[in-house]
Amino acid sequence: MSFFRSLFGFRSSGPSSRSARKVVVDATSFAAAENKGRPGGFQPNPRDHFNTLRFLADLAAREQLDITAVFTGRPLREAPDGKPYKNITAYYAENVGAMEERILGLVRQFGPRETLVVGMSPGLEQKAMGLGAMCMRTSTVRKALEEKERQPQQNRRRPRNEAPPQNTAGDDDGNEDEQDDEPGEDQGSQDSREPRPREQRNGNGGRDREQRRDVLDLIDPV
Repeated sequence: MSFFRSLFGFRSSGPSSRSARKVVVDATSFAAAENKGRPGGFQPNPRDHFNTLRFLADLAAREQLDITAVFTGRPLREAPDGKPYKNITAYYAENVGAMEERILGLVRQFGPRETLVVGMSPGLEQKAMGLGAMCMRTSTVRKALEEKERQPQQNRRRPRNEAPPQNTAGDDDGNEDEQDDEPGEDQGSQDSREPRPREQRNGNGGRDREQRRDVLDLIDPV
């Protein structure tokens, strides 16, 4: 089960696991949450609505969600009222009150117990819960999205900070012991070889002196 299917309370097993619950979104509040940092307040325009529509369509495809978006304002040319856009359906209302009534009508149509409403209006939340639907704030969904986007980056950095395996330290200790033993062996072999050159020098010197004596003995004194 995907992260958002679990967040939205979709079934993970059973005969109805393949029939996804409906998610009805106050899409204008989604656009407002996306652009809440704009100075002087924010009034969504058609471009903002279209960006939100594309975002929700990508989310529905990625997370295998059945999403219906309801906007406050004029219908978009790319997604007429009640018509599908990619894998979601868009609806429109003239004002906030009409938008809430449109969402409640969709809850009744889809079945309250099979529908989740995402919005920011406390009044809409109370009415939808009164019908038996589940509700979730737009800010909660946006926060969950941001946390999920950060997870892959943290996972990519994590292996760089991991400590080396314990057996590696043991291998290093063993190598250090071997290095400590090697100098002793080399010193021992050098000590055993040092007297040999001196003995050879002494031996050669003695033979040279003996040869000189033999030559002198052969020379008759004058």
